[in-house]
Amino acid sequence: MEDFGGRTYGTSGLDNRPLFGETSAWDRIINLCVGGITTLVVLIFWYRQGDLEPKFRNLIYYMLASIVLLCLCANLYFHGVT
Repeated sequence: MEDFGGRTYGTSGLDNRPLFGETSAWDRIINLCVGGITTLVVLIFWYRQGDLEPKFRNLIYYMLASIVLLCLCANLYFHGVT
């Protein structure tokens, strides 16, 4: 493994950066939250139109229950309930 050097990619020195830059944990959390909320909004929109299959209706209920439980656990954790 040590025989292989880092790639230079046409630059003057070694370039070990990720292709699209490095993301922080906070950016990943925000991306997951925005993606989850967007998915839930789209599923609720389909649900209101009436052309949603039952398996997706169950997915909406599951996501809503998961969000409520996550908020409950977060509040208990932040307020130090033991």
